[in-house]
Amino acid sequence: MDLKKRPCPSCGGTMTRGTRPETITLGGHSLTYDQPGWHCHDCDDGIIAGADNEAGDAALRRLKEMAAGA
Repeated sequence: MDLKKRPCPSCGGTMTRGTRPETITLGGHSLTYDQPGWHCHDCDDGIIAGADNEAGDAALRRLKEMAAGA
């Protein structure tokens, strides 16, 4: 089995490991960051687990600072 590909649990399509841009919004501020994880090319679903969550957590902290005026 190719370690960089896996079947999508949602649609049965092909998921690959990589990053995709994600945008979060808070208090009128938006921030786009690169979210690592498994991403499906057929249904656009994703699996984000473990260390993958660190990118989103860091982006949310930055966005909260922006919204607070820091």
